[in-house]
Amino acid sequence: MPPPNIRDGGDLRRLRDLLSCPTCHGGLDWREDRVACNSCGKTYAVVDGVPKLVSDEAEADAFKIQQVEAHERTRDARFEVCRPGGTPAFYGWLMQEKYRRSVLGLGRVVEGATVVTVCAGSGMDAEFLARAGAKVIATDIFPGAVSRIKRRADNTRLPILPIVADAERLPIATACIDLSYVHDGLHHLEDPLLGLHEMARVSMCGLSITEPAEATVTRIAVQLGLAVEIEESGNRVGRLNLATLVRALADHGFRP
Repeated sequence: MPPPNIRDGGDLRRLRDLLSCPTCHGGLDWREDRVACNSCGKTYAVVDGVPKLVSDEAEADAFKIQQVEAHERTRDARFEVCRPGGTPAFYGWLMQEKYRRSVLGLGRVVEGATVVTVCAGSGMDAEFLARAGAKVIATDIFPGAVSRIKRRADNTRLPILPIVADAERLPIATACIDLSYVHDGLHHLEDPLLGLHEMARVSMCGLSITEPAEATVTRIAVQLGLAVEIEESGNRVGRLNLATLVRALADHGFRP
């Protein structure tokens, strides 16, 4: 049975209209193989239907390059495109439950909303959101991950627009998205607060943030080897605490 939120021809075009130049936030002129900024003239490649809207500064960032190289070496494409489908029942339940809790405080806002997923991985949460009635821009800086998002979107025919983008400089105009959403993504960044401020900048209604916490139980888990301080890619896990989160979002007019 097809999903109730099956995309039509205009869905992706409407989502595309919300995008802007990551360098200057100017409007974009779209072509089949490239995107050009109408303000600064910067051009961005479109590869296999996926735009890469990443600034030159981010492209040259050694930390981001290291992250991309490590990520692209360690992913099982089939698992990533299909999960939680084809996984043990407990895993599927756990992923669904984490999603349910992540939107619990949003009421019915998700249905009919425009949502950007940040550090979207291979699009599992983007699919959950789309099945709940949202139109989703799914962003990740890893080209391999975004190609898997496209495969997932094409397979499900859900309104998901995959974009290669830097979470610290989202290619989205200010206050033009209903919701920003992240699940276990900001802690990969060199400075998670930069990604948080970007999520708040583009959002009108709210944010959903599910991230590793800076807490006593986490420190104990690290000491026991149940959690890590340094990921395989070499970056430190940037955990957030609630007070810092609340202060950062208050600067943008959001409250818990």
